[in-house]
Amino acid sequence: MDADDIPVIERFAEVAELDRYVEPPSDWLIAIADVQGSTMAIKAGRYKDVNLLGVSTIAAVVNAVGPLRIPFVFGGDGASFCIPPHAAPAVRRALTAMRALGRDALDLHLRIGLVPVAAVRAAGKRVLIAWFRSSPTYRQAVFAGGGMAQAERLVKDPASAALYAIPADEPVTAADCGGLECRWDEIPSPHGETVALLVQATGGDDAADTITYRTAIAAIDDIYGGAGRSHPVSGMRLALGRGAKSIRGEVAVRSHGRGPWRRWLYAVNVRAQQVIGRFLMAVGWRFAGVAWGAYKQEVIANTDRRKFDDTLRIILAGTGHERTALTAWLEERHAAGALVYGLHVAPASLMTCLIGDRGAGDHVHFVDGSDGGYALAAVDLKQRLKQRQTPSGA
Repeated sequence: MDADDIPVIERFAEVAELDRYVEPPSDWLIAIADVQGSTMAIKAGRYKDVNLLGVSTIAAVVNAVGPLRIPFVFGGDGASFCIPPHAAPAVRRALTAMRALGRDALDLHLRIGLVPVAAVRAAGKRVLIAWFRSSPTYRQAVFAGGGMAQAERLVKDPASAALYAIPADEPVTAADCGGLECRWDEIPSPHGETVALLVQATGGDDAADTITYRTAIAAIDDIYGGAGRSHPVSGMRLALGRGAKSIRGEVAVRSHGRGPWRRWLYAVNVRAQQVIGRFLMAVGWRFAGVAWGAYKQEVIANTDRRKFDDTLRIILAGTGHERTALTAWLEERHAAGALVYGLHVAPASLMTCLIGDRGAGDHVHFVDGSDGGYALAAVDLKQRLKQRQTPSGA
C-alpha cells in the first residue's frame, strides 16, 4: 500500500464515515512522538516550544522517508505516523535524533516509540486511514478505528513501554528539520477568542459514533457561522514576525549542533527573508515561482485547523457568546453519554510551518491555540472523562 491507495475524503463532514477508510497491512507500524511533561511546560509559558518540537519531529520524519509520503497527524504536543516496514529504520533514526535535539536545544523530553499495527489489532483496535483534501494542493491524513490512540497508550504505559518505546541508549544521528519554519507572529482571533476544541464520541457503537461526529460538525458550523467564518487565521491579521525573538525557536532547531557563527548566519538569513517576504506580499509581485499577492490565502487554505484521529480536533475563531452556545450543546450530549469534550480558550492562535515547494503549493501550516491550545484542551477532556468514570458518591 502507498499514498495513492489511500482514499480521499472531500468533505470534512464525512471524516467519521468508516467505509471511506482503508486499513494498512499488518506489518505496518505506528510511530509515536509525545512531549513528556507538556502540561507543566505550557503552564510555565513554553507552549510555543512544545508546539515547535512536535512540528519539528514531523519535519524530521518526513525528510527521513522522502520522497515517500506517509500519513501523520499533529496533536499540539506531539505527532503520530503510520509507516510501512521498510521506512521503520529511517523513522527510528529520525525520532531518536529529535529526542536528542529536543533535550539539547529546547530542554524538553520527547517520548518516542514504534508499535506494529498487528499489536494494535491484537488489542482489539483497528487502524483506518484516509486523506482529507483541505485545499487543492494539500491532503492531510485522518485516522479512525481507535488504533492510533491504542498505540500511544502502549508507548506510554509502563507495563508495555519496554516493548515499544525506543530505548534511551539508541545511537544518535543528526536530525534533518529542513523545511521547518516558525516566522509568523501569533494571530489574534478575528472575532475575539480562539478555541481549541476536542470531541470524542463515547456511544460504543460505530454507527452511533458516526452520527455523533456528523452532528457535532454540523452544530459547530451552525453556531460559528460555517468553516470560513470560524477560521482562526485571517489574512488581515497574518503578519511575519519582527526581531530575534520571533525566530528564536526556528533558529534553535534548524541550527542545532552548529557553532555560534553558523547559528548567527542562519538567524540573519531568516530575518532578511522576513523583510523580503513582507515586501513581496505587500506589493503582490510574483517572484521565485510564487505569486506572493495570493500567498496568505494559500497559507490559510493549507492549515490543518480541522482534523480527525478518533478525536475531532478543531481550532475555532469566534465570540464568547458562540462558545457559550457550543458548550451548552456539548454539555447536553455529554450528559446523555454520547461524547466527552475538552476546550481551551485563548486570544490568538500560533502557527508553525513545513515548507516544501511554495510555487507548487507544497506547504502546510500547523495551527494551535496560543497559551496551551490542544494540550490543555486534552487535560480538560481527560478530567471530564475521569468524572464520568468515577462512581457517584465515590
